[in-house]
Amino acid sequence: MSRSKRILAHVCKWLYMLYRKTWRLSIQGLEETRNLLKQQDKGVVFILWHDSLIIAPLLEKIGHIQPVHFLISKSRDGDIAAHFAQLFSKIFALRVGHRERAQALKKCLKLLAQNHSLAITPDGPKGPRRKIKLGALFAAQKMQTHLIPIVYRASLSVHLPSWDRFRLPLPFSKIKIQFMEPIPTQSSEEIEKKMAYMEEKLSLS
Repeated sequence: MSRSKRILAHVCKWLYMLYRKTWRLSIQGLEETRNLLKQQDKGVVFILWHDSLIIAPLLEKIGHIQPVHFLISKSRDGDIAAHFAQLFSKIFALRVGHRERAQALKKCLKLLAQNHSLAITPDGPKGPRRKIKLGALFAAQKMQTHLIPIVYRASLSVHLPSWDRFRLPLPFSKIKIQFMEPIPTQSSEEIEKKMAYMEEKLSLS
């Protein structure tokens, strides 16, 4: 990554932290999630919609128990996002190329087996908006680990004119983040049955 992009990522983090300090923040389900991670001998897969990535850095709150690896596209747009993510404690970027899905899956399985967790946006990187792609959940099924949806609500927010209608809470908003009940994974058929349920859970925000 170029020096200018690295500098931009640091500036983005500084601005983000100032902005986040204005939030009136509450988090539900965090302790239950921490307890689950302490009991497991493998990682879990956190899922959140692409329009909710503004809260993603808060996953550092569980990073001291299990490092979290965000799946981020290898596109140019992903360069700054990847460096920005890694500026937070115990958060790492796992870059995924469009034609490297098999290699990415191997890396994901290895990380889960090493007691590291993953974070994915199952409707990313380009939609369709708020529709889960089964392939995005395959690593969890393969490792027989849990999926944990993360949702948030903001008392005041705006939507950006992007494909995902990215949600941006206004300063001084009340922000309620919820780590939802873990969803166990068995067979691919079971995951397909649960996709509608997971979409409903994630759409509570």
